This record gives sequence, structure tokens and C-alpha cells, in this order.
Amino acid sequence: MSPTPLPSEISPATFIRLAKTLCIVNNKGGRGKTHTCFHLAGALVAAGHRVLVVDLDAQANLTRLFLDQRTFNRITSRIRRASLSALAVIGASAK
Repeated sequence: MSPTPLPSEISPATFIRLAKTLCIVNNKGGRGKTHTCFHLAGALVAAGHRVLVVDLDAQANLTRLFLDQRTFNRITSRIRRASLSALAVIGASAK
């Protein structure tokens, strides 16, 4: 599998055609969804692909795997205190 070219290297129409969405879903807990997503993302990055992982689970276990405990606690504390959405807090933390 060859690495995906950067968006600046290909036309917008080709980029949209190359973009893929993978969704790992199962209503039952304990089926390995979080670890499957985490390791699949890691394998795709190792293969040279650009990956965006979105954790929509209220428990945020996937987010915990990507962040160290101090950063995770800081972000969740801000969310609780200010009642902000997770995306707003993460965006503000990245600046």
C-alpha cells in the first residue's frame, strides 16, 4: 500500500475520491471497538496515511489512549467547568 499524497500534491476532485471514512460500531460493550480503532489508526499512520480519529463515546476511552493523563484531566476539567463541547476545548488547548 503506497502512502496517500498530501492534499497540495493532488487535485481537489482526486483528494475527495481518495478520502475514506471508516466507522467501528457495535452497541454491545466489551467487543474491542476502542482498541481496534486505536491499532488500525496506528497501522495506517505507519503505512504513511494521514488519519483523523474521532472519539464520540461518552467514556472517551479512545481519547485517553492518545493523551497523557495530565492533558486528559486538564481537558475534561475544562469541559466540566465551562460546559463547553470537547471540540472547542481541544481547539483552544492546541493554540
